[in-house]
Amino acid sequence: MDEKAIVLIIGAGGSVPFGFCTGEQLKWKIVDGLHAIELAHDPVNKISSWARKLLAENFSVTELCQLRDNFKSSGWISIDEFLAEYKDLQIVGKAAIAGVLLPCENKDQLFDPKDGQGNRISNWYQLIFRAVYSPFDYIRQRKVSIFTYNYDCSLETYLRESMKRNYDRPQPEIDAALSHVPIVHLHGQFASHEYELESRSVSLRECSEDIAIVTDDLDKSPQFEQVTNSLWMAEEIYFIGFGYDDKNLARLPIESKYPPGSPGVRGGHRRPSLNIFGSAYQVGPGVNRRVTDYFKDKGLKIQLGNANQDAYQFLRETLRFGNQ
Repeated sequence: MDEKAIVLIIGAGGSVPFGFCTGEQLKWKIVDGLHAIELAHDPVNKISSWARKLLAENFSVTELCQLRDNFKSSGWISIDEFLAEYKDLQIVGKAAIAGVLLPCENKDQLFDPKDGQGNRISNWYQLIFRAVYSPFDYIRQRKVSIFTYNYDCSLETYLRESMKRNYDRPQPEIDAALSHVPIVHLHGQFASHEYELESRSVSLRECSEDIAIVTDDLDKSPQFEQVTNSLWMAEEIYFIGFGYDDKNLARLPIESKYPPGSPGVRGGHRRPSLNIFGSAYQVGPGVNRRVTDYFKDKGLKIQLGNANQDAYQFLRETLRFGNQ
């Protein structure tokens, strides 16, 4: 990999190969997990372990039923969009997100991912490690920024473990190398805990306190200020597992840095030429047209992968990762 400035933007689809769910799957896991919650004290009734945990953390049966019934009957697929309308359910809703996603942490799936039939699948985190974090002495030359909309820390865990296994270096040196390419969670992340091992004991209420939803006022947050600066300097942007939600796209200030008809001057500096790539796994032609038109309206062009390319295949066929 040459030393161009690169930005990776990761959506929910990026975590799916490692045991996590899409936005629509998350909806039905929340709804199904709260099935018959009002009968929780019936010894015959078997509700989900995370729903029982929410009760133990003093969330009431009433608010859990409200979350389940209103979300199920709403037209929203995304829990973010739903909670934007039901602000009184945001605390319990975020705790439910943690309840569903924390048990998805699985190191076996992280390092040796398999599909639903038990067949081994390619690991796109491996491409990131090989392209960005190796060889060790070149890491500090990389100009890569990684931003994720996901709450889970699967990528950090994979990279940290891979660094320890691959490089016989003191831990402070490994930590310094990892910090050179920080992974920024644009919507926050679950409270710090050891991946997988402590997920069963961590408080769902506390774990979810630092996560945000798409309609929260995040534009002035340090995370979005960081992505603004990184996008301005970027020569290549890669969207991986991204759903191309209008609100999420609008929040990324690509057009303000490279407006149509402008040379891209900011503070006396001319921005570099920009190539944009995006995965489009199982995305239909209508969405492709909408996304292509969105960037075209900003004076930009995005090169989308095809609907049969998962994250690994998409990266393998783009400029910087094809030789990994």
